[in-house]
Amino acid sequence: MESFFREYNETTLGSCSYFDAMVDPSALWKHLNSQKSNFRRGTFGLVSCVAQNAPSLLHKEKGGQEVSQVKQSNLSKLLMNTLSSERDPANFTAMFEMLLLYIISFQKYHGRVAAAWEVSDSSSSVFHCPGMDAATFVKTLSKVLRRACYGSSSLEWTPTMLPIVATLQSIEHQLHILSSLWNGRTAAVNTPDSMAIVAASTECAMYLLIKRNQKHHADDDGDDDVDDDFDIATDICQIFLDCFAYYLTSNLGGTASASAEKTLRLTLIRDLQKLNSLSPERNSCIFFRVCEWFWSEGIGSVFDSLDGDSLHKLSVILDGMSKSTDSAGDGKTSVGDIQNSLSLLFWKLLKQENGSFPSNNTLKLLLSIMRFCSVDLLFDSVPSKELFCTRNLIPWIFNEKMMSIGSLETLFRLLFLTLQEIKADETVTSIWESCLQGDPFKEVTLNTLNVALRVLTTEFEALISIVSCSAFNGFASKVAQYSEDLHHNHARYHDVKDVPIDGGLKFLQLSTGLGSASNQPLVSQETISMWIQNVLISNFEYGIYKERHILLEVLLSFARSHLNSLGQEATLNLLLCAWREGGPSWESNYIQDILALNDSLNHDFLTSCSRILTSELKGDYAILETVGVDLYSFLWADRAFRALELFHHFSDSATSPITYVGLGNTEIWISAMSSPLDCDALYLSLLYLLEKYADSVDRKSFITGAGSNIIIYILMTLACTEGQKTRRCSNLLHILGGDLIHENAEIFIFELIDFLSISLDVQTVSKAILRRACIVLDWLVGITLPKFVPARNLAVLEDNLNQNDIQEGDEVWYVTNGENVSSERKRARVLKVHTDDFPNLYFSIKLHSDDSQNDSEAGVKQTIATRLKRNQQQPINSDSAASTLRDSLLARIETALVSKIVKPFVKASSDEVKRVAAEVLNVVVSYCGLQGNGGVETTRFEAFQAFSKIEQGLRAALSERDSKSISNNLDCFTIALGYGLSTSISRHNCHILQYNGDWLIKELQQIMFDSEGIVAIDTNRSTSLVLSLIRWLTITAPVSLTTDNASFFWELMESIIPSTIKVHDRVPFYSILVPLIIEAILVLSNRMHGLQQDNNTPNIPSERISTSKLFKMFVEWDHSVISCHPVGEYFVDDDLVQEHDSSSSWLLLFQRFLVEQITYNLDVVSHGARTQIDGLLKCLSVPEKQWYAFQILYSSARKGGALYSDDNLELSETTNNFLRKCMEDMEEEEALEMEEDVFSTAKWLPHSLMSCMESWEGQSVVGTNAEDSTQEHILIERLLQWIICLEYLDSAGKVDMRYRSHITSYIDKTNAIKEVFKIAMSFATFSKQDQYSLFDCISISNEKMSFSLSQLSTLVIFRSIESIPTLCKVWWNDYCRRSLSSQVSKFVESMVAPEILKRELERIDQSSDLGELSVSGSCVSREVVATYIQDEVSSPPDFPRIVYYYKIHHALALVSHTLSTKLFHLHTYMHLFTVQIECLDSSSTLFPIKECGSRLSKNSRHQ
Repeated sequence: MESFFREYNETTLGSCSYFDAMVDPSALWKHLNSQKSNFRRGTFGLVSCVAQNAPSLLHKEKGGQEVSQVKQSNLSKLLMNTLSSERDPANFTAMFEMLLLYIISFQKYHGRVAAAWEVSDSSSSVFHCPGMDAATFVKTLSKVLRRACYGSSSLEWTPTMLPIVATLQSIEHQLHILSSLWNGRTAAVNTPDSMAIVAASTECAMYLLIKRNQKHHADDDGDDDVDDDFDIATDICQIFLDCFAYYLTSNLGGTASASAEKTLRLTLIRDLQKLNSLSPERNSCIFFRVCEWFWSEGIGSVFDSLDGDSLHKLSVILDGMSKSTDSAGDGKTSVGDIQNSLSLLFWKLLKQENGSFPSNNTLKLLLSIMRFCSVDLLFDSVPSKELFCTRNLIPWIFNEKMMSIGSLETLFRLLFLTLQEIKADETVTSIWESCLQGDPFKEVTLNTLNVALRVLTTEFEALISIVSCSAFNGFASKVAQYSEDLHHNHARYHDVKDVPIDGGLKFLQLSTGLGSASNQPLVSQETISMWIQNVLISNFEYGIYKERHILLEVLLSFARSHLNSLGQEATLNLLLCAWREGGPSWESNYIQDILALNDSLNHDFLTSCSRILTSELKGDYAILETVGVDLYSFLWADRAFRALELFHHFSDSATSPITYVGLGNTEIWISAMSSPLDCDALYLSLLYLLEKYADSVDRKSFITGAGSNIIIYILMTLACTEGQKTRRCSNLLHILGGDLIHENAEIFIFELIDFLSISLDVQTVSKAILRRACIVLDWLVGITLPKFVPARNLAVLEDNLNQNDIQEGDEVWYVTNGENVSSERKRARVLKVHTDDFPNLYFSIKLHSDDSQNDSEAGVKQTIATRLKRNQQQPINSDSAASTLRDSLLARIETALVSKIVKPFVKASSDEVKRVAAEVLNVVVSYCGLQGNGGVETTRFEAFQAFSKIEQGLRAALSERDSKSISNNLDCFTIALGYGLSTSISRHNCHILQYNGDWLIKELQQIMFDSEGIVAIDTNRSTSLVLSLIRWLTITAPVSLTTDNASFFWELMESIIPSTIKVHDRVPFYSILVPLIIEAILVLSNRMHGLQQDNNTPNIPSERISTSKLFKMFVEWDHSVISCHPVGEYFVDDDLVQEHDSSSSWLLLFQRFLVEQITYNLDVVSHGARTQIDGLLKCLSVPEKQWYAFQILYSSARKGGALYSDDNLELSETTNNFLRKCMEDMEEEEALEMEEDVFSTAKWLPHSLMSCMESWEGQSVVGTNAEDSTQEHILIERLLQWIICLEYLDSAGKVDMRYRSHITSYIDKTNAIKEVFKIAMSFATFSKQDQYSLFDCISISNEKMSFSLSQLSTLVIFRSIESIPTLCKVWWNDYCRRSLSSQVSKFVESMVAPEILKRELERIDQSSDLGELSVSGSCVSREVVATYIQDEVSSPPDFPRIVYYYKIHHALALVSHTLSTKLFHLHTYMHLFTVQIECLDSSSTLFPIKECGSRLSKNSRHQ
């Protein structure tokens, strides 16, 4: 039906005669009283549709045809009944719409809506449906509204309230509906519904207050004589005020109520603005009668109840009214409106906050009042405005309490609004200057002013000219100066709180106009110029501190915004400053933007960068030593890369990048070769710069930009004359990807040969350059050709590496396929030598990524020595490939080297030139092998002739007996034999050159020793001769040392090792001489080990003396002296450029020496330890020496042997004092026993160790903070001393059990175990660990070469219980804390006892002198059975034989028995277990345990 009426409505069709066919229209609303809610709701919609589209059905006129009254129904009464009976919340919206449309439908047929409220009987009415009774309607509707429509959604039905109220003709009825509607808010089901009801109440009240001012609200009959009753008007106003107060004071909910709250707020804003804009001429409305009361008492009562959040809500209302006024024009026409009330509220709030800091809501309300009312209305004079600023606003602004940014913004808006209305500029300036009295060095001050400037530049641009005063310039200058001082002295402010970094940056930006709409600077041009000068004189480096240069960033930003205001020179200087410093100043887009806009500036900038970079590469020793070469080079590379980025972007010059930054200048590389510091700087600068390029192609393009000649000089500068000579060249090869050097190695080799030939001829090149050239030549040949291996040594090829020769940091070649030695090889670096499977070593290596297409293939691997090779390709056999070699690159290199360098200069007058010729000869022999055809003028012939000339020179020098000449010629001779100083060492030169050293050995015997075998040459005064002899020993011993001349080699070794080291010579001594000595001793020892199969190998005293001298060097080494600076330590990957201090590199060789000697030559180590026993014990207190000293002492103690004999036994003063103190209260016999104990102990224990143990009780270290690395070694030192003591104790006990008793008794008197266990129990790990070895922490194969305090403590407990169980039992009974007893007991049961049993069983198995004693045991059941059968009595054959079986449960024992005395001497190792001994004879009679115990007690002192 609804669709029908909408389709055929009377408004569109006009005539509706077809509706006559409907006999009974009342059938349309017959379901108004239905019991079904949805039927009623549908009928509501149908009646609404009829009222809109077919009102004739409701108001049909009586014509010529009578209408039966029976079929008529009074629709008005039906609707009234429906209104009173409806309870379904879902129906009220549709019902109210139906009622409203029904009421409006009366307008068409009556001409006025009032007819809807006129009730008439059927005889007089001309209409089908009479109106409704207004009183009944109001009463019924009010009841429904007071119940909030029984839970119906107010958001849906409240919009119909105002139209319904407007149709009522009586003000009393309207007020009644309004009151009921307002009261219904309390019955609403939720807050949004309540707010919707309040909004509807506000609208209705507003309508009633001003409706008399609207003509269309008058009655249709023109009756305007309605009395404006004051009480009624007051009631309506009160409801409006209640609605206003409800919004301000009620908690309106969260986000769910946001929409309803907004509707209510907008309603109040609109209605208040209407009331406030009423003009006096419109006095016919009811509001005019009570307006004075409303704006004074009424609104005042609402303002009196404001607090907290209500202040904020009121400010929002006022802001909305201000916007409405601004958009509609000035609507204020009287002074009796809201402005007066707000003015009173303004001053009331000020009075309340006098002396205290106002809340943020109060400040926002004050601002809203000021904006709505205007400043002039609130303040009647300039002084009052000034007082408001100085007494209220400024003290609030700089209040010490923490304020939010929102509060500051509000305060400054109040301030600037007030200043805008003060016309006196001097007053405004004075007030503004008072804001600049804060501390410019505090972040809080700057943040406050930043808020002020931001508000000023965005909202009050008219005041900018007044704010830009001299006081502000001065304040801004202080901030700028402080920001400079902050960055130049960063360390001073490191721990200072409230440092204004971000605040200073923002303040300076705002001061220069950055971020404001006008872009107008607030400071003067003179101030900006002064800032520029401060920046230009700075030496700030972002790369050091990583802090932002605030002032520079601001000036660059200002320069970009005001390109022509600073001038080109000042702008250029700022750009150079930013380029030099880097960091955020450079990373911003300011520089690129500035350069892109000025071509002249662009050219000057790029030129200046190139000039500065080149000058910095020439080096300044003062700067390098102050800043540090590593940091200096890193910062240079940073600057260079920044310049190159702009150079590539802006320049179209043909200059190569390497030349642009200065690295393409040959003079720089040549001059640096004479200064190691300059070489370091250039090396790091180049590699740091190359590391900036992510792609190896870009790196190659950069380095090849200046041609092959410059690469030669670069390689020569990167070569080092000491240590790892070509490490830096390898690093360059690595970072370039490898291909560049490999592909062009032939070119580089021949260019370098020509360079050396010319340099040796003119002899104007320095010694350092010549040596570097030899190093690079050998390196280039080495990466091009493999080492030559003689045919007779194919079993042990030169290509193979001895596992004992491989050291950490070595560059090797890794065979990718272990099953095929000819497979591809990749370059690798040895990271770690693992000795935990000694004597089988294995290695951690890292593959270089340049050897593969994919960098991801590079990584760390672990491998064995057989997979590591010396050369990139497999060495070529001389027999199988000799003809190929002569026709290959090898032959051309061999010819060029011999003809251009070796032959012309081998007999030169200059020693350095001859040395270079010898070095080149080493390269020829080791790589080429001299396998060409013989004959006069052949290369082979010339090479042998050259070696013969070197040999002749040495013979001549030996005949002259001049140590210097001998040293120089012996060096050349040794170099030719393969011990290159600038070239790599070759082990096969002696065989290739067919060296026979017998003549030289005889000559050296005559020179070095006189007829009585005494050293004839003072080697301490000729260090160069010492070095020469050591090198000769190292290179020739493997082929020359025999059983006949072994004594000479060792005596020579002994003679050249200095007995004392001068203090000023210690650094070069340990970095140069000591590694050579260790290497030589290792070579001699290995050769001697190979000769041990000959039973006639002599016992050489000099071998032991040499080792003793080496130990003395170790003891005297000063670990605090640093011989060189670390290179590449901080900024680049360690594998790329890091180089270690060479002063301690000898320790790696020393470690290798100890491992080999302790394993194969322990007698020599033990002898050396005895000679330096006290010094080695002192080394335990030095962390750098601790591990080495302990290994020497520990191995010596395990070797055994008394340290002192009765003849040279003399107690130390400390021990004598200790002995006298102990004997004071003893009886004579006990004192004699004590004296015997001490003297017996002194034969075996180091006297310095005894002195330490005697002082432990009085110098306890328990309580030391072990977490402090500087103190941990003190605790470790004491534990190591104790372990060494126990080893000496066990060694003495093996010789004679009485020594064990004496030493144990002495230890008991010192109370040392008490102090040791204090440490051990504090740090030991008592929990059982799987696969854990107690002795790993002190093993010589320990890779860490350091000690763990926890593991060491655990071992100390174990060894103590094992070696001195009786003392441990005493400690357990007397000193062990109860809190530890359970842990210690479980630890002993689970770890100590099984390990002791295991070790004792192993010792028994290894024993060969047990006789008739047989021992068996189980580590699981912890039961040991020792069976001893002995028959010492002659008896008749039929006499029963007595056999004794001793069964020992849960104990480890050594049993001895004689039939005559039946005396048992039992040494018990584990005191926590019960010992049960059964003695069984043939008749199974038990030997009484009690008797056994009594017999044991006789020897209790020895247990």
